[in-house]
Amino acid sequence: MGFMEPEIFEGIYVSLEDPDTGGTTFLPEEDWDAREYASQLMERFQRDMERAQNHPEHRIRSARGEFEIHHGFLARLSAPGYLDCTDWIPCDSEEDARAELREAYGPDEEVTPAERDAMERAFATPEEGEAT
Repeated sequence: MGFMEPEIFEGIYVSLEDPDTGGTTFLPEEDWDAREYASQLMERFQRDMERAQNHPEHRIRSARGEFEIHHGFLARLSAPGYLDCTDWIPCDSEEDARAELREAYGPDEEVTPAERDAMERAFATPEEGEAT
């Protein structure tokens, strides 16, 4: 992931619980459309109702999706000029965000020394970057 750069967001974000997978997605507020989310939940419920009518043994999943609103930091890696990016990770601070990214996506044994140095510089806090 040497071509990807850290992206750190500070502000209001939403955590969405997916009733199908049990997973949680984190999105900056400006990337979340509440109307679209409600529409998707309604479509899911309607599909389940149709399945239940055609197949009485079909169990209806909960169409209710949980979400919470937070204020804080999110971090991910993003490829400048491309749509490629990792999932957002919630963090307590900018320093925590850089540490989380380093731990999750930091250099491994398969990168060259030059790629390793570039990644370490990308994950460094501004103070660490000035010292190198």
